[in-house]
Amino acid sequence: VEIYSIIRYNQYGVLVDRKPAGVEFRDGILVFESQDQENRLWFDLRFQTDAAIFWGETFRDENNPIANGLEIRRARVAFKTEMMKNWEDEIDLDFADGYADVKDVLLRYNFTDNTYIRAGNFKETFSMETNTTSRYLPFMERPIGTRILTPSRHLGVQAGTRLGPILAIGGVHFQDVGDWEVVEWRKNRNRDFGLNEGYSFTGKMVL
Repeated sequence: VEIYSIIRYNQYGVLVDRKPAGVEFRDGILVFESQDQENRLWFDLRFQTDAAIFWGETFRDENNPIANGLEIRRARVAFKTEMMKNWEDEIDLDFADGYADVKDVLLRYNFTDNTYIRAGNFKETFSMETNTTSRYLPFMERPIGTRILTPSRHLGVQAGTRLGPILAIGGVHFQDVGDWEVVEWRKNRNRDFGLNEGYSFTGKMVL
């Protein structure tokens, strides 16, 4: 007689709590979800390439050469979860050009459907263009003015709420952790010269 045991242990031999879960594809995204819909895990994969080909004598000028090229613009792997209705976390990495680049690494708590606090490395809530995910950009690149003038991902803590037509968001932010050269430069200056890493305050209110 085969007996099915409901007892399960993790890889360290510790007894764990079990909740049945279902698996399905939602618009091509693999989603694992508990039956009570309080816990959810999904994977976000994104791959974008960019290429340029030039021809004609104009582009072969020795004084202003322009070469053909092909590159992997984005190779994203993300793991996202929702836990116990109120908690969310996310790890988002980019492997374009052969480098591992940290994008979003955050933990968020939702007090209500309209009020939250989150901490980690994520985009400051500044500029709709900057905060729109690359999955839904109409073009592969954002406008150059947006890329230069608006802040993007930084370590920080942020809180936000929506009261009727009013949206209010504020946070304190520190350094970027995604660019290896920037991180090393910052750490060296901090260690060798005792320079603080700095911080900034970002706030936004929309009516």
